[in-house]
Amino acid sequence: MPNTDLCSAKEKSEIHIVIERSLTRLNGTDKKLPQIIRMRDLLARGIAVHHGGLLPIVKEVVEILFARGLVKILFATETFAMGVNMPARCVVFSGTQKHDGRSFRELLSGEYTQMSGRAGRRGLDSTGVVIIICGNEVPDTVGLHKMILGPSTKLQSQFRLTYKLLPDQQKKILEGERELLALPVQETTDAIENIRRYHEVSSRLVELNSQLLEFVVSHPSGSRALCAGRLVILNDNHFRHSLAAILKPAQSLRANSDGRLDHTRSFFVLAFVPPGIRSKTSDIAADEVPPEWPPIIKSAASDLTYELAVVPITSISMMTKHTLSLNVNEIADQHRKSQMVEALEKVVSLRLLDQLASTPRKQLLPHFELEHPKLRSMEFQDLFYRRGQDLALWESLSYIENDEQFQKLASLSEQNLELLPDYENRLKVLKELKFIDNRATVLLKGRVACEINSSHELILTEVILDNILAEFDPAETVALLSSFVFQGKTESEPCLTPNLQRGCERLAKIADRIEAVSLRNKVADYDQANSGKGRPNFGMVELVWQWAQGMPFSELMEMSEIQEGVIVRTMTRLDESCREVTNLTIGPRGKKRGCNQHAAEKEVDHKQVAKNLLSPSIGGARALSRSDPPKEGLMPYLAKE
Repeated sequence: MPNTDLCSAKEKSEIHIVIERSLTRLNGTDKKLPQIIRMRDLLARGIAVHHGGLLPIVKEVVEILFARGLVKILFATETFAMGVNMPARCVVFSGTQKHDGRSFRELLSGEYTQMSGRAGRRGLDSTGVVIIICGNEVPDTVGLHKMILGPSTKLQSQFRLTYKLLPDQQKKILEGERELLALPVQETTDAIENIRRYHEVSSRLVELNSQLLEFVVSHPSGSRALCAGRLVILNDNHFRHSLAAILKPAQSLRANSDGRLDHTRSFFVLAFVPPGIRSKTSDIAADEVPPEWPPIIKSAASDLTYELAVVPITSISMMTKHTLSLNVNEIADQHRKSQMVEALEKVVSLRLLDQLASTPRKQLLPHFELEHPKLRSMEFQDLFYRRGQDLALWESLSYIENDEQFQKLASLSEQNLELLPDYENRLKVLKELKFIDNRATVLLKGRVACEINSSHELILTEVILDNILAEFDPAETVALLSSFVFQGKTESEPCLTPNLQRGCERLAKIADRIEAVSLRNKVADYDQANSGKGRPNFGMVELVWQWAQGMPFSELMEMSEIQEGVIVRTMTRLDESCREVTNLTIGPRGKKRGCNQHAAEKEVDHKQVAKNLLSPSIGGARALSRSDPPKEGLMPYLAKE
């Protein structure tokens, strides 16, 4: 578009005013950077580019002009679509694939919706237009349908353990233990007695209910209660409070305690269970089944699948009032999957699981349990009377009224403890590196690591306490610290002075030692374990050293292949890292921890990092585009401290 001009003379004047006001913070040489000159020309013609490699001040100028409607065509990355107030008349996709840092993949439905949702300006456009450029290959119809109309991506926890988190949590644990010891001692005999009685009553209720069911099934008039389609709740070492439909009686054999075979009354059932139960990964020993009363189904309807099984009468913990209309022969004899799926859909449509989950524990029996038939038998009446007495005692126990306690216990599942092995392995690493002792007490190294947020906490802690930075001048110190914050990639090898080369080698040796300890303790992913930052990256050491020596930014860009925006963003993070190192060596925290006194004589020079180019990148072009811009940005203020 070398000759394309989309702006009128009035719009050109407004664009010129915004750019000039925004660039007042830059000195003469920085105003003549190739990126700024190129963007001036594009913006004057109503065309702009927006991506992470731009200078922050240039990106904000583009955003201001786009919001005012002065940018007619914008070439942008996905990040621009996150702007809430950045609508456009038309959105054009150059393709349906993106690179996620590892490989190319198709756009997710949520990503497409977020970007295409920019099309259509409220109050200006009746419709928004979205265009997808096919290129040489026409996108697959199924893939397009999934991308445009597919469900949004489910939110997944991105929490990960880091070495910084562990000593910080150990400190909090010790503080909590001290607070706990300071509390007055409370008598817990009543609570313990309630728990014991609750367990005893629950055990008796489970046993009495099992005897009642066996008695009912053995009686001619009562056996009709377990008809085909009756919904029951199963509870044994395989089925953990699972909903199931009775299909038909079955006859099974099992061994008695004396070794003889016993004919046990059993049933074919179609159980509706989570995938973990069907795969038998959650089975436990028969004697470890807890006597929980009443039986509560904890599985969500959306997570269920089906399982055909034969269960003894002792596995049925409760008969419900509900029945399903089933084709028993096709399910039990012919194993028709279509009929099983249809039965599962009927269970979901009944919303019985939602009702069971929302009903208070004390109201489950009257609302859902099938009323036992009135059998003329003294044994049955005695069992029924004893169960009624235990139910009254069960309701009187205050301990079971707090359902929140059961929910908290249920939340401590194996899935929520999947990070426990990583946690223990990382603790071993910290013990071997002397960040904590054998009793998990946080030592000096651990306390220093807790204060580091912007860099590799383990490596930088070793660097600080080994007093490595004291051997270098401020410019070299800043250059070496850049290896902890730079995350870009460079193909060319930096040309370093012998002293800087020696410093990089020392940092690499420390990183190698820590990585070896991590791998030895089975912390396989070293990058993720070290705050996700990987090893020190020396790609910007030469550039930072030259900048700290006073080289203009325009000359730096001639010798570097790194984009301007990446450099400024790295320098901003480097300034934060320098502050942390200064505070941990010569600041109040460093003196309190007794850091090396020789290190206290050398302060990391912020003025050599906080160039005036960084001020608008933090202060922002929006603040500078006002009629009375501030004379001092954030970086000069930091340099004065």
